[in-house]
Amino acid sequence: MDKDQQAEIAKAVAAEAKASDERRSKIAADTRKRVAEETKEQIARQDTQPTPTQEENDRAKLGVSSLEQLDDKEPDGSPEETTRNLASGTAAADYSTRSAAPKK
Repeated sequence: MDKDQQAEIAKAVAAEAKASDERRSKIAADTRKRVAEETKEQIARQDTQPTPTQEENDRAKLGVSSLEQLDDKEPDGSPEETTRNLASGTAAADYSTRSAAPKK
């Protein structure tokens, strides 16, 4: 091959590389534009609410809109709830339990 043919081949390769880069850039720009539009559409369609906090869950369980409202309520006459004293292992209720003696 002479120098003229080599120069023509080099020009053709360079032109093809430039065209390929332009196509790649156009595809990348189109993809970014499409993804941005789809993201906007997804956000617009999204009709969800954030995850509730533990306090919001507790209020919903108790049926009050705030814990302050619960404190302001008058007693309804029901007996106070008794709880077990986990530290001493005794029950706050007024009954006794059997204790098992270890086997010998």
